[in-house]
Amino acid sequence: MLITPSLHRVHHGQNDCYIDKNHGGVFIIWDQLFGTYAVEREPVRYGVTTPVRTFDPIRLQFSWWRLLWADAVATRSWWDKLRLWWMPTGWRPADVRDRPWPKMGDELFQANYPASLKLYAFFQFVAINALALCFLASVKRAAVWEPWLLALVILFGCVSLGLLFEGRRGLWRLEFVRLLAMAALALSWGMWLAPGQWLIGVVLAGLCAASLLWLAWLASRPAPLVASTP
Repeated sequence: MLITPSLHRVHHGQNDCYIDKNHGGVFIIWDQLFGTYAVEREPVRYGVTTPVRTFDPIRLQFSWWRLLWADAVATRSWWDKLRLWWMPTGWRPADVRDRPWPKMGDELFQANYPASLKLYAFFQFVAINALALCFLASVKRAAVWEPWLLALVILFGCVSLGLLFEGRRGLWRLEFVRLLAMAALALSWGMWLAPGQWLIGVVLAGLCAASLLWLAWLASRPAPLVASTP
């Protein structure tokens, strides 16, 4: 049996009946065998059960591990310190179970962002994906370091764009650094790594320069870029 959109929606729900369900990416067979299969019975409330108030993808990935580590340090039982890492979702050692652990419930991470900032982030996200697809389509045999550089470019871009929405102007310096690094990489690629395609490198560097001007304009606006709502 294949995973359907409905079954995959269940996997991303924070409803109690949907926690730890439908892990399969293509087939649902293993979930049916191991008791983690669930059908969509009620409207899916998307998200996680603990509030993660950040758009930084690295912090998002490791936020749950930070909570587990806090419980592992706090519990007095050495057995609980070890088994905590493979116990079912929501399990906590008995001696730390009463410690406050925030629940998301109906609380949402809401903020009003200007259309200009969202448009900038969307353009940059599309540009990063287009760059990756062009690289994959044009390279028949990549050097060992090239896929790693591509992965670093994608990760750097996702982190930098996420931090634009944190509401702290100081974090925007990372995006300026990213654009400068991308411009330098494009020129280096066009002049030394692929001399026959120097024009493409110049065009990419020009797009980075235009993005720098766009970002500088956004940063110079006097109005607050983020207006959080309770």
